[in-house]
Amino acid sequence: MMALADIEKTRDSAGENILAVKEPRGVMVEFNRYEIEHDSFGGFIPVRCWVTDDFKLVLNLFTSDELYDRRNDSNEMHNLIDDIRFADVRRKMHDALLDYMDKIRDPFRSYQWSLRPWRKDARPRWMGAFRPRPQDGYSPVVRDYDTGLPIQGVKVEEKKTEVLTIMPADEHPAGIIQAA
Repeated sequence: MMALADIEKTRDSAGENILAVKEPRGVMVEFNRYEIEHDSFGGFIPVRCWVTDDFKLVLNLFTSDELYDRRNDSNEMHNLIDDIRFADVRRKMHDALLDYMDKIRDPFRSYQWSLRPWRKDARPRWMGAFRPRPQDGYSPVVRDYDTGLPIQGVKVEEKKTEVLTIMPADEHPAGIIQAA
């Protein structure tokens, strides 16, 4: 909208100029609250989607995920998330969604979005990257945890090598995630 109004985008503004996009790309859709007027289904229901012309991947963080073929199933009646024939599509869409969540610094991004039951090759993607908020000229400067000095951009630490495995909560007293 800003580009249409010939207004220059500020550095810390979210989004990008869609008029400048050369090739089609997916779109992220986020959903966090079921209903504002009442919350009989609970208050916090985190969902992220990646939608292209051909497919829609829906990650329901607390429940099961969904994958739909938008060309052949426009009413989204047949969930293909567990169909091995769509494993490559599912993986590419999942990677695109996670990349976009990192790019926009989605405040709810965490390893749970990457470690899905149908993604056996998944690894936690969040570990090691410390990305400060962009300097806006008003807020105090972001300081490094280790040195106390002002941050000089993105700091990437050595990623941990432990592998996380998903276990049923009743098998592990600390919850559903355990380092192997």
